[in-house]
Amino acid sequence: TSNGTGVFDNDSDLNTTYTPSQADINAGGVTLTLTADAIAPCTAPIVDELTLTITPKATVSITPDTAKICATDTYSFDATQIVDEHVVSYLWESSGDGVFSDDEEEAPTYTPGSGDILNGGAILTLSVDAEAACINPTASDSFALVIDPTPTIDLSASETTICFGAQLNITSTIA
Repeated sequence: TSNGTGVFDNDSDLNTTYTPSQADINAGGVTLTLTADAIAPCTAPIVDELTLTITPKATVSITPDTAKICATDTYSFDATQIVDEHVVSYLWESSGDGVFSDDEEEAPTYTPGSGDILNGGAILTLSVDAEAACINPTASDSFALVIDPTPTIDLSASETTICFGAQLNITSTIA
């Protein structure tokens, strides 16, 4: 039997499976009771109980899930940007070659690497773990960091000298 509202595959079988209900999960656990009828000459049934603690899975969401920076900038996550529940640890990973200030921090700073800049960005993924009873990581979410190249300007190819009062035609390029 159970003090919860979940179900046993077969509550008469010694080896069975208990499936917790949503109410059991919300309560954080149940007590399962195994009762064996007495065999004569004994008269009292034998009872054993097991407390089943249900650990919720960790969840995470990064909002917004994209940002754009200049190639010379870093990106700092804000703790309000990371929405999570039941998390005991964090792990950040990058699809590129940049580095995190601390890859196990909830809201680190990311410094793009040269490959990130060359590729125009990187995907940053946060994986979260719940308590030890869960198979971890239990959740992850990704963040797209778009990196704009550093703008350049070139006024001319070489130094130019002119006489005072003369005009100078300037040819420039912006990239």
